[in-house]
Amino acid sequence: MFVQDIAIATYQCIHFVTKAEAVAPTDIKRAGLELAHIDAGNLVGERDLLSSLAAELRFPSYYGVNWDALDECLRDLSWLPARGYVIQVSKAAEMWLRLTPTAGKLIEVSLAAAEAWAGKGVSFHLVFVV
Repeated sequence: MFVQDIAIATYQCIHFVTKAEAVAPTDIKRAGLELAHIDAGNLVGERDLLSSLAAELRFPSYYGVNWDALDECLRDLSWLPARGYVIQVSKAAEMWLRLTPTAGKLIEVSLAAAEAWAGKGVSFHLVFVV
């Protein structure tokens, strides 16, 4: 995977890559993209994921730590202006084994956010690093 792949607004926004294929955080930031890195090895449940995303993307204090609030915040991100956004989930295989419904819901919410951002010409990608 190349930084160009995640710097464009597209509906092909969910990626599964190996650690060797993942774009380096420095390259993501150099491209003007905001990176939220989630270590799935540390996630115990869905609340951990929702809280980790809030911390990484500096969600406002009104964030409700639920899927609807995540959907709303991912479609806004006005407090974090960038050319694009990347959520990178490391140790994703562990997440898919232990938290399958949570991983699926993250894809659902990310697809909606990517669609909203693509309409504005802003990239939004979810990258699972297995």
